[in-house]
Amino acid sequence: MLEINTMSDMSSLTQAKGFWSGNDIYFNTDSNRIVIIDPELTTKDIPAIVDTFLRENLVNYTQNWLTKIHTKSQLPLIEWIQRGKLKHYFKTRELPEQATWKERAEWLRTVSSSELGQRNAFAKFLSAELRKNPEIIFESKPQANIFRLCMPLITQTMDNWKQSSAPISDTVDLLALMAFHDSLTLKKRERKNPALFFERASDAIHFLREQGVTIPQTTKHADLFRVHNLSAAARLILGLLRLRKRILLPATVEASFYQQLTTYGDQAEVSRVTRQACQKGFLLRLLISSTIDSLADIPEDIAALSSHVPDSQLLNSTLSRSLSDYATENSLPAFPLGSLHRTKARRGSKAAAYSVDWLKAQSVPD
Repeated sequence: MLEINTMSDMSSLTQAKGFWSGNDIYFNTDSNRIVIIDPELTTKDIPAIVDTFLRENLVNYTQNWLTKIHTKSQLPLIEWIQRGKLKHYFKTRELPEQATWKERAEWLRTVSSSELGQRNAFAKFLSAELRKNPEIIFESKPQANIFRLCMPLITQTMDNWKQSSAPISDTVDLLALMAFHDSLTLKKRERKNPALFFERASDAIHFLREQGVTIPQTTKHADLFRVHNLSAAARLILGLLRLRKRILLPATVEASFYQQLTTYGDQAEVSRVTRQACQKGFLLRLLISSTIDSLADIPEDIAALSSHVPDSQLLNSTLSRSLSDYATENSLPAFPLGSLHRTKARRGSKAAAYSVDWLKAQSVPD
């Protein structure tokens, strides 16, 4: 079980300099600690940070999401909406004036004659509704990533935090519990038997309720996904706090949630440098546990600095080409790529098994 605690003391961080940027870069090498790097951060700030992110990114995210799920269909967008294909994600009765999906589709005809214009208009409509009326979303079903930040369980918690004087370390600890505690991680076999999940997670859920997090008292199948979506939303909030340079997370946590947050952000340049899943996993863990914001921030001694990150042996294959291209494109001095091979060089320095040097190392007589 991964137990994570929060601290505000930055003295535990390792410091380096970005090779090209010259910025001070910090690394959290502790496997079970979140470090707050913004001394001014308070619990009341978290709702504002989430709200700003949604205001700036929700429409673009919704456009991309609509495109992705609609392209699976051969139907024109308006007909696709008319047939109620969104009823599994949003509640018709919560739409303005309780309009049906068919009525909303007809409205789109008056907005634009092109499908792209219609999709963009519909994305803006859905985004606005999600912001002002969280009840539109189905909490009781698995939801797309950023939509989870709009769910009632999260918005209610955010509203509580707007008035909260709780220490920020306690609030971040609470988010970490929701996000990463083993007992709140849904297992495959529990999807068909929610009682197994709620029995295993009972202590954690009881604690969350004591801390003011609204979690249903029942153990129905729908409640299973409410807790699952709540946990996923907590991961997004922690990732967002890292993206906004408020905290550093431990590199030991699974970090795929960070990829979605950086899609429209400043770190898109870094988070897209690789296509292989294992390399993305390593890179995202490096990003959440350090203040690296661009390729210019990579220190020369990155091999030693990233040794705490799982799969750090992928460092060279993940970054070498991107660093080389970045130097060329920006007319910068070449990055010393040989430094990415240091871990490999150390392995290569060992004597081969059963060679003369190896036998000597084993104290085998001549």
